[in-house]
Amino acid sequence: MSLQNLTRFPRLELIGAPTRWNIYRACPIIWAARFLLNVTT
Repeated sequence: MSLQNLTRFPRLELIGAPTRWNIYRACPIIWAARFLLNVTT
């Protein structure tokens, strides 16, 4: 997964129908990425 897809994915799906499911799926990925960034820096 690239960062562009990660940031673009939720925005597109907010307009789409399965909004809650995609946010639920995207949030842990973002949290994990931020957590790893905080740990490694």
